[in-house]
Amino acid sequence: GQKTTSWYYNWHLNNCALQLSLDEMTDASCYEKADGQILVSASGGTGNYTYNWSNGATTSENRNIPAGSYSVTLSDGTNTVEGGPYMNDSLRN
Repeated sequence: GQKTTSWYYNWHLNNCALQLSLDEMTDASCYEKADGQILVSASGGTGNYTYNWSNGATTSENRNIPAGSYSVTLSDGTNTVEGGPYMNDSLRN
């Protein structure tokens, strides 16, 4: 009936767009020190999120990283979104 169609339409609109947001980035304190971090979050999609960072990290929180350029691939099993490159730069401090 119409309730099912309406429910499906609303659910589809709210869940179809997989999005990646940069929540926080902390630069490394100096070039050789691995104390920087990049934190991202996901929304939309199917909710079964997986993260694949360019340095091998697999969570939304890429911590204890040295200065450098990092990118992340977010997947929900159906769609994929690329994020970055994020520059973790000790020279800005």
